[in-house]
Amino acid sequence: QVLLSLGDETPDIVKELQVEVRGTRELRERLHAATNEIESLKRQLEVDARKELDRERKLVEDLYRQMEEKERQLADCQFDLRRARAAAGQGEWDQREEEFMRLNLQIRKLEEELASRKQ
Repeated sequence: QVLLSLGDETPDIVKELQVEVRGTRELRERLHAATNEIESLKRQLEVDARKELDRERKLVEDLYRQMEEKERQLADCQFDLRRARAAAGQGEWDQREEEFMRLNLQIRKLEEELASRKQ
């Protein structure tokens, strides 16, 4: 401290030490600021990632529901086609098969509706 108070008469080595101390302090402050920025960005990334995952999950659930609905529509169309073919044959066996298919389709619809209500 005595050497620093000499002002212009301070030896060169002391001046270099002063510059080095100031440089070290600046580096520590910059490191601290960079660390804080990294932590802030990391938290923001985690929040954004959670939001994106939630959006993707909802999209998958919606697409899955739509797929199930399309499968039901397809089953209805297949049933209608079989019924139309059976009506063209109009045999006793064909009528029984049509009734059996209709009951099976109705049971399937009720089971799917029950499963969707449980969710």
